[in-house]
Amino acid sequence: MQYFRQSVTFVAMVLFVLASADEGTAADAASSSVYVPADLLNSSRPLSSFISHPKARATWDRFIRCATYIDKSGRYSRTYCLFEDPEARLYGRAIVRKLAKARATPAYVDGRRVKVWLQFAVLFGSDGKEVVVVPNHNRDVISFGANYQGPQRYTRPERCGQTKYSVFVRYTVSETGEVISATASSKSENLEQIERVRSCFMRAKYIPARMNSEAIEATVEEEYQPYERSRRIRIRRETLPIEEL
Repeated sequence: MQYFRQSVTFVAMVLFVLASADEGTAADAASSSVYVPADLLNSSRPLSSFISHPKARATWDRFIRCATYIDKSGRYSRTYCLFEDPEARLYGRAIVRKLAKARATPAYVDGRRVKVWLQFAVLFGSDGKEVVVVPNHNRDVISFGANYQGPQRYTRPERCGQTKYSVFVRYTVSETGEVISATASSKSENLEQIERVRSCFMRAKYIPARMNSEAIEATVEEEYQPYERSRRIRIRRETLPIEEL
């Protein structure tokens, strides 16, 4: 009888260990998604091959920052570019007018194509010929260099709600695509509304930033707008970053 009890106890222990191992494997699998970011540079119809300098060009380098969605077929949609002065607006137009012709290589998460939101920039050289598309928003270039690939959002922030004023959100995306911190600021005095926007960005999921094919932690600055759902391609005036509000 004692031998029988020992055998049952041993079998139970083995089953417990196996179950724990299975749970651990499942948890590891859930936190190790396979990401392939959208690629603006290496595609059959890259944006850089369609953009040209405007006629009234500057005699110095121009750096235009933009944001866009890349859909599952690689098309650009709901794109906007920022400008600081009327001349910069001409360069923004030179970008958005060519988006319909360009294609990016679409993004994948765990083997399935996904629509992503991302930031990019375009450098117009002072020689009037050079056009370089940069796969980031020029925020972390001091840390990572000019050609690191910024984070790409593949789940849209939900239930952020309507806001009377734009809300500026700065958030940090980890190497696994989770938002680990976020701050928000606005001209609005409605603190509850601002916190709702900040919280919904904390719930979004990202393809992590990359440098030399390695996932890295990176910071994003984004302007959440009341009219964000508009599908019109637009060029809008540069606004103050969070630290200057």
